[in-house]
Amino acid sequence: MKNRKFLLSILDVIICLGQRNVAFRGSWEEESEKESDDIRETLLTKVKDAKYFSLLADESMDISGTQQMSICICYVTGTGEKTEISEDFLGFCPLPKQDAATITEAILRQLTEMGLQASFLRGQGYDGASTMSGQVSGVQTRIQQLYPRAVYTHCRSHALNLVVVHGCSDIPVVRNIMTIIEKIAVFFSATAARKAALQEQCTAAEHSRTRAAGIPLMSDTRWGTRGTTLCAFVEKFSAVHSVLRAMETEPTSISGKAFNLRQSMESFETIITAVTTNHVLAYMQPLTKQLQATNLDIISAYQEARNVRDVIAQQRCEKGFRLCFQKATDLAKSVNVVPTKRRISVKQSYRASVPTESVEDHYRVNLFYPFIDHIISELDGRFAERNEPAMLAAYLVPADLEKLTDERETELIQWYN
Repeated sequence: MKNRKFLLSILDVIICLGQRNVAFRGSWEEESEKESDDIRETLLTKVKDAKYFSLLADESMDISGTQQMSICICYVTGTGEKTEISEDFLGFCPLPKQDAATITEAILRQLTEMGLQASFLRGQGYDGASTMSGQVSGVQTRIQQLYPRAVYTHCRSHALNLVVVHGCSDIPVVRNIMTIIEKIAVFFSATAARKAALQEQCTAAEHSRTRAAGIPLMSDTRWGTRGTTLCAFVEKFSAVHSVLRAMETEPTSISGKAFNLRQSMESFETIITAVTTNHVLAYMQPLTKQLQATNLDIISAYQEARNVRDVIAQQRCEKGFRLCFQKATDLAKSVNVVPTKRRISVKQSYRASVPTESVEDHYRVNLFYPFIDHIISELDGRFAERNEPAMLAAYLVPADLEKLTDERETELIQWYN
């Protein structure tokens, strides 16, 4: 099956070259560049015909280390029932510096070179970095000072990403456990032999729910993927522990590292934190995909976020935690770890220390509730309608017109007056 996929990829390349009348050998940079220019001109013609457009931009770095800005344009084509929203990538522009003034100048210069009038710019979409979204001197503010109708909208996927970032970073115990899991994921991804050993152990233990070999690496920018890593770690916990135990007995250079990683797993705090974090973030995984859908409007995006927030809030109870505690207890039992709570000292600076009687109560009060409260607080703050001017205009869509209250109508008139 794997070879068949490789063969299909090769056939796709052959067909692509044949359609463009390009030889299998030799240089075709000139032809490729000409074709790229033709495609860009075709797209720009569509944008100009649409007249009004929105700008989507994000910083990136190429393989040579050159900082650049990707430029995408969002516009509406067609009329009546055949109206369609299009979003096209138009190219990169180099960034000699990464300050707001330089980025603003680069974006406006790129629009001019493309033949697009910035006076028709009606929207800006960036990430939440202060350089881009700053209210005082950020890129969006500088452009809006020149073109007031270019309303800024913070990317909702990036906003959800920040919810996970702060949820996993601001709680010390969760941050520490995520670091341990990341080290384990890196360890097994380092060589094919380690990944194969883990997969073999999973197959022997009949861990069929996680098909992917090994444990997926965590992304530095897409924190939503950490849910996938957490899920794989929890589901393959016993297998990971067994493979590490076997590797530490081998006379190799990695035996010491395998020993340290296994030791870090043999802590009930590690187990219960991993299970709890995975349980909560699992509710956010579908939202991550929904926010990337091409047919999702801003009102639906906020509604979906509120739905996820309400579902997570319903888990904040003894019954919700009992499921996590039972799963963590079963995992601990599989590696001969006794459920215990850390000793509570008089003065605590870096972790919760609310006195409790039982181990279950300890982690429910000091881990489960604070983590859920933090996630809810982040969702409330980053998906608040009052922070999104574009929400007002969205209520003019016929399907949502009934939601346009007098208060929202007054705000809409004031904003767009």
